[in-house]
Amino acid sequence: MSKMNTVPRTLGMTEEQRQAMTRYAENKQITDDDYDKSLAVKCANGTFVGRKTEGVIVYKGIPFVGRQPVGELRWKAPVDVVPDDGVYEAPKVLLCAGYESRAIANTVGIDIPVERQFNEVLVTEAMPPMFDIMLGVAGGEFYGHQSEHGSFVLGGNSGLQAFTSNNAGENFVTNSLTAPSISRGIMRYFPCLKDVKVIRTWSGWY
Repeated sequence: MSKMNTVPRTLGMTEEQRQAMTRYAENKQITDDDYDKSLAVKCANGTFVGRKTEGVIVYKGIPFVGRQPVGELRWKAPVDVVPDDGVYEAPKVLLCAGYESRAIANTVGIDIPVERQFNEVLVTEAMPPMFDIMLGVAGGEFYGHQSEHGSFVLGGNSGLQAFTSNNAGENFVTNSLTAPSISRGIMRYFPCLKDVKVIRTWSGWY
């Protein structure tokens, strides 16, 4: 929960492995007319050429039609798709299953070196509006936001979860080190929150 995104941890991944993951997520554009027209499907955001296996035509990795909310579109209303007349291969799968991605990819002979981690989230009492952006530290001390009604929802870990998460089976629970560790990280960057009361916590895998 604390990272609030769907990207699994990739500690220990080599550059070659990172490039392989990128290739799995790409749909290569076809720049000539050399493709099987019977496998092509035209969409608003391009024409996609599938792959026929054992009589079944499969189309994989077709992107969402809307533009991604990044760059100048960040914090803006959704933007409609930009029409695209390009032709793209569509034989690849974009796998976004979090820490379960490794097990799923293994079923088709692909090994993605991701690790699961057990994190905890702190929820504070309601406070006056202070931050209207996501808050976080790249090193993972904490990450979260202030909700509309004023409470802060901030998650993180004690720094030991990389070990304990992989050595405790499926019944792992948080320990007494986690909440204080997250709190120290928050106070380090935002001393103004040092007296805010934590009213509840929850934890889970990500």
